[in-house]
Amino acid sequence: AAGGCVVVRFCCPDRDVTICDEAFGQVTAPAAEMEDFIIQKADGWPTFYLANVVDDALMGVNFICRGQEFLDQTWRQVALREALGFDEPDYCHLPLILDMKGRKLSKRDGDVDVHSFRTAGYLPETMINFLALLGWRPIGDNEKLSMNDLIELFSTDRIGKANAKFDRDKLQAFNTDAMAATDADRLLEACKDYLSFHPDAGIPTGDEELLRHLIYCNKGLRTFADIPAKCSVLFGEEDAFDYDGKAIKKVLARNDGAGYDVLTELRALLAASPWNAEALEKLLQEYGQARQLGMNKVAQPIRLAVTGTTISPPIYDTLLILGKDKALARIDRCLATR
Repeated sequence: AAGGCVVVRFCCPDRDVTICDEAFGQVTAPAAEMEDFIIQKADGWPTFYLANVVDDALMGVNFICRGQEFLDQTWRQVALREALGFDEPDYCHLPLILDMKGRKLSKRDGDVDVHSFRTAGYLPETMINFLALLGWRPIGDNEKLSMNDLIELFSTDRIGKANAKFDRDKLQAFNTDAMAATDADRLLEACKDYLSFHPDAGIPTGDEELLRHLIYCNKGLRTFADIPAKCSVLFGEEDAFDYDGKAIKKVLARNDGAGYDVLTELRALLAASPWNAEALEKLLQEYGQARQLGMNKVAQPIRLAVTGTTISPPIYDTLLILGKDKALARIDRCLATR
């Protein structure tokens, strides 16, 4: 009457409102706890509750899945639909996904969207399997499920009420097991997809046989990111990497340079050896037996010399990928650090 801007409120029914939810069952909002809520703001625009109800009805939405944090607000939409004569949809409110500290997982945590896990080197099959088990459980103890398994086994009655925690360690373990069980052709396809997002990873992508070999010789892969982490140095220039100072002290310089002595002897033997897997394996094994050295004491000086670190594919594969000339050149560079 005074000409001021006003809001419009919905007059709530004087009775309890019950929601039938497929995950949480019968959920009742007592009349004493319901208030006449705003459906049109002072600027004339409708609020979410009214707009959502009308929008869903006009689009024919008949099944609503959303986070359980909205469950205690759903009574408003039930009351509005009844007042407007709309059909009531079915509901399934889903448990939230939390981080390991019990906080709601969100974009501010970083790397929580599907694309991030794709570019991080996870198998899509693993992500589907892992995500399906966040808030839902199959009958039995088997957690390794294919898409067909999930389609066959899924039902809303097995959706849990407790919020799930996103355990990245478990995801990585899932992916490690999945990669070990996946056939070579599928791994090659997924590896090429991963590398397409990392053109600067230092891994040649045009040679499928080389990629197959890199996958094979990196058994135990956690994600495809392990391949450039272990192998990119093998495709760079001989002087394009630095030596790990701690590794030099531990592997080569300790005990009056015993590792350097081993590397010097092996350099001469490698220079005279044929460059194939059988010959290299025989050479290193016979050298270790003659010097009463375990394979670690034989392989690590070479690995450090040719990669700058103590991590690489098996030493025979590492040497074969490098080729004889590059391997010897890198050993010479390392020996010069003595």
